[in-house]
Amino acid sequence: MTLKSRRRLRIFNTDWGSQYTSEGWQSAIRAEYIQISMDGNKGRWADNIVMELFRRTYKHEFFLQRDPRSLEEAIEMTAEWL
Repeated sequence: MTLKSRRRLRIFNTDWGSQYTSEGWQSAIRAEYIQISMDGNKGRWADNIVMELFRRTYKHEFFLQRDPRSLEEAIEMTAEWL
């Protein structure tokens, strides 16, 4: 999605998930002259703890309790929730 958006990124920061360590993904990012940055140590759970806690809260306190019928509705409902 990032590459299709045509936003000019200089650095793409990720975790160590297999989708981001794959040669295909890294080649596509490098082909766009984007520097790859990976957080912390591979497999260290605390590296992304703030975002993981937010994602869990969002999922359990918002998304599982509501039923958005479209992406637009989900975006609108999320904005109100935040």
